[in-house]
Formats: sequence, C-alpha cells, structure tokens
Amino acid sequence: METNNAGAPQAWYVYSMGLIGREDVAGNYQTYHYDLRGSTIALTDAQGQVTDTYTYDTYGEQLEHEGTSQQPFQYNGRDGVQTEQAGWRLDSVLELILLYL
Repeated sequence: METNNAGAPQAWYVYSMGLIGREDVAGNYQTYHYDLRGSTIALTDAQGQVTDTYTYDTYGEQLEHEGTSQQPFQYNGRDGVQTEQAGWRLDSVLELILLYL
C-alpha cells in the first residue's frame, strides 16, 4: 500500500508472480508492462490505453518518463524494487521474499 505523508492510503498494489497492477484511491486501475529485465516500460489504464512509458539506460538510470503517474516501481519494478530520488530501495523485495517463505 502506498500512503501520503499523513499515513492515509493513496494506492494499492496487486501482486502475483511479480507486480501486475495498481489501484489509486479514486478507483483508477493501471496494469504494469515490463521488459525482459523486469523494468516497467509502460502503464495502461482499464481500457488498455497507454498512460505512461519509461526508458532507462544500461545501469537503470531513468532516461525518460512520459505520462503523469507517480509510482515507485520503475527499474526492476516487477520484483518490488522501488525507485526513489536517491536511488533504489530494496526493502520491499525482502518483504516479498519473506511473504513466500
């Protein structure tokens, strides 16, 4: 679950064998699309329309983001790696691993 600074829910994430979707507080659902590495390359809405696209360099630095969605699962996002301004955050991956043990 994604929260704001006050701790109020902002979005929920749907997982299966990796991250598959996101629903915000307004009920807007987006589906994640990945490259072979597991990095988010696109988000689509419930009608299948592309809302956001992402491109990265060889080392995972974001080269471009087209769209308005603010979400943390970008480079290697399928596996739960969260992108922050300071870099990647791996604790969410460890939490997912612990859930399956």
